[in-house]
Amino acid sequence: MAAIDSIRHLEQRTSNTAASGLFLSAVTALEGLDYLGELDGRKPARYSTDNHFADMIDVAHVRWATSSCITVIDLCVAGLGQMYLPPKPRDREYSFSDIKVPLHGNQPSREWQLIPRCAQRWLRRVAADVSYSRVASVRHSLIHRQLARHLTIGPRGRYRLRFRFGDKRLAVGTVLSRARSAARRHFFSLVAVMPKLP
Repeated sequence: MAAIDSIRHLEQRTSNTAASGLFLSAVTALEGLDYLGELDGRKPARYSTDNHFADMIDVAHVRWATSSCITVIDLCVAGLGQMYLPPKPRDREYSFSDIKVPLHGNQPSREWQLIPRCAQRWLRRVAADVSYSRVASVRHSLIHRQLARHLTIGPRGRYRLRFRFGDKRLAVGTVLSRARSAARRHFFSLVAVMPKLP
């Protein structure tokens, strides 16, 4: 995978094994999203082979996909934090929510000013991505409160949940696809700027 080569080159150039380890962990999370897509695509109509209800599988898959998407971005930010930001207390890593991306004229944070411009542009693209924001909202709703869901019955009795987000109802496959797409898009756009990182 070209991404792994880019991460290894970055590590050789910077000698920062902690950052490269975090970026490599993001690769693993992306691979997990690919596996989830394959797994969800072959799910039986009503029950899994272990007799789990299909709606419970749908909720688990959406939670897995949205959490993995957030994890990919957070691991990338943690890698950037290892490279450019002061250590956080108690060996914690930086996450996307720690970096206050200055949008709409907001005052930049101290951390923001320590990050190279090419990485700042990447962070701005993530912050401005509506698809990523929707994935994050679905994830936060599933983790921190109950998200409204609707059961639909399709052809041949196959049913899937739809998750209400605002005035829209998102199908499970749509949420999984958006999560995977957002994670891949942002990860690979950061990999593309790795050669420019000081």
